[in-house]
Amino acid sequence: MLVVRKGEWKLFLDRTHDRTELYNIAYDRAERRNLASNYPSVVKELTREVMQWKDTLPRSPNPRAFSSIRKSN
Repeated sequence: MLVVRKGEWKLFLDRTHDRTELYNIAYDRAERRNLASNYPSVVKELTREVMQWKDTLPRSPNPRAFSSIRKSN
């Protein structure tokens, strides 16, 4: 699951992009009304932004990020 928030918009994407949820959190704090089909241009823009961010992440964790205690268990 990827989530991005920009201004009043909050977008949820599942791993396969089969399910997309878009909420206007200024008017729907409880995130009950999925607006993805009403605002495809917002979905497209936020999807592009979150995927660009995801591409900056390492493909696998740095082995030095784990403590020696964790390695021995």
